[in-house]
Amino acid sequence: MAQNDTAEQFSLETGKTYYFNLAPLVMPGKGTLNNNLPDTSLQWVPFTYVGTIDAYSRTESGVTSSGVARSKRSLFVADYTVNRFVS
Repeated sequence: MAQNDTAEQFSLETGKTYYFNLAPLVMPGKGTLNNNLPDTSLQWVPFTYVGTIDAYSRTESGVTSSGVARSKRSLFVADYTVNRFVS
Protein backbone atom coordinates (compact mmCIF):
# COMPACT_ATOMS: atom_id res chain seq x y z
CA MET A 1 0.00 0.00 0.00
CA ALA A 2 1.08 3.55 -0.60
CA GLN A 3 1.88 5.56 2.52
CA ASN A 4 -1.37 7.56 2.38
CA ASP A 5 -3.49 4.61 1.22
CA THR A 6 -3.96 2.87 4.59
CA ALA A 7 -7.25 0.99 4.96
CA GLU A 8 -9.24 2.20 7.95
CA GLN A 9 -9.59 -0.24 10.83
CA PHE A 10 -13.14 0.86 11.67
CA SER A 11 -15.88 2.71 9.80
CA LEU A 12 -15.08 6.02 11.47
CA GLU A 13 -14.94 9.39 9.79
CA THR A 14 -11.50 11.00 9.85
CA GLY A 15 -11.58 14.43 11.52
CA LYS A 16 -14.83 13.72 13.39
CA THR A 17 -15.11 13.99 17.18
CA TYR A 18 -15.85 10.85 19.19
CA TYR A 19 -16.47 10.67 22.93
CA PHE A 20 -14.94 8.22 25.40
CA ASN A 21 -15.77 7.46 29.03
CA LEU A 22 -12.52 7.91 30.97
CA ALA A 23 -14.20 8.01 34.40
CA PRO A 24 -13.40 4.39 35.37
CA LEU A 25 -9.71 4.77 34.46
CA VAL A 26 -7.09 5.42 37.10
CA MET A 27 -5.22 8.47 35.82
CA PRO A 28 -2.22 10.15 37.46
CA GLY A 29 -3.02 13.63 38.71
CA LYS A 30 -6.78 13.02 38.41
CA GLY A 31 -7.37 15.66 41.09
CA THR A 32 -5.97 18.38 38.79
CA LEU A 33 -8.46 18.11 35.95
CA ASN A 34 -8.68 20.77 33.29
CA ASN A 35 -11.76 22.84 34.18
CA ASN A 36 -12.25 23.63 30.48
CA LEU A 37 -13.31 20.04 29.76
CA PRO A 38 -16.94 19.92 28.60
CA ASP A 39 -17.61 17.18 31.21
CA THR A 40 -15.32 17.17 34.26
CA SER A 41 -16.84 13.85 35.41
CA LEU A 42 -14.82 12.37 32.50
CA GLN A 43 -17.81 10.38 31.25
CA TRP A 44 -17.83 12.27 27.93
CA VAL A 45 -14.29 13.21 26.86
CA PRO A 46 -13.94 14.39 23.23
CA PHE A 47 -11.25 12.99 20.94
CA THR A 48 -10.75 13.60 17.21
CA TYR A 49 -10.22 10.53 15.04
CA VAL A 50 -7.06 10.98 12.97
CA GLY A 51 -7.12 7.67 11.12
CA THR A 52 -5.31 4.35 11.07
CA ILE A 53 -1.54 4.31 11.50
CA ASP A 54 1.15 1.65 11.29
CA ALA A 55 2.27 0.89 14.85
CA TYR A 56 5.08 -1.23 16.16
CA SER A 57 5.37 -3.14 19.42
CA ARG A 58 8.44 -4.76 20.87
CA THR A 59 8.77 -8.03 22.71
CA GLU A 60 12.26 -7.32 24.06
CA SER A 61 14.12 -4.23 25.23
CA GLY A 62 17.23 -2.72 23.69
CA VAL A 63 18.20 -1.37 20.30
CA THR A 64 17.46 -4.15 17.85
CA SER A 65 15.02 -4.98 15.10
CA SER A 66 14.27 -8.47 16.41
CA GLY A 67 11.04 -9.05 18.28
CA VAL A 68 9.20 -6.21 16.52
CA ALA A 69 5.55 -6.68 15.54
CA ARG A 70 3.78 -4.35 13.10
CA SER A 71 0.04 -3.72 13.33
CA LYS A 72 -2.61 -1.19 12.33
CA ARG A 73 -3.93 1.04 15.13
CA SER A 74 -6.59 3.73 15.29
CA LEU A 75 -5.25 7.10 16.40
CA PHE A 76 -7.38 9.54 18.38
CA VAL A 77 -6.11 12.94 19.56
CA ALA A 78 -7.57 14.54 22.68
CA ASP A 79 -9.48 17.76 22.03
CA TYR A 80 -8.55 19.00 25.52
CA THR A 81 -5.68 18.46 27.92
CA VAL A 82 -7.30 16.26 30.57
CA ASN A 83 -4.80 16.89 33.40
CA ARG A 84 -3.01 20.19 33.81
CA PHE A 85 -0.51 19.29 36.53
CA VAL A 86 0.77 15.75 36.92
CA SER A 87 3.30 15.05 39.62
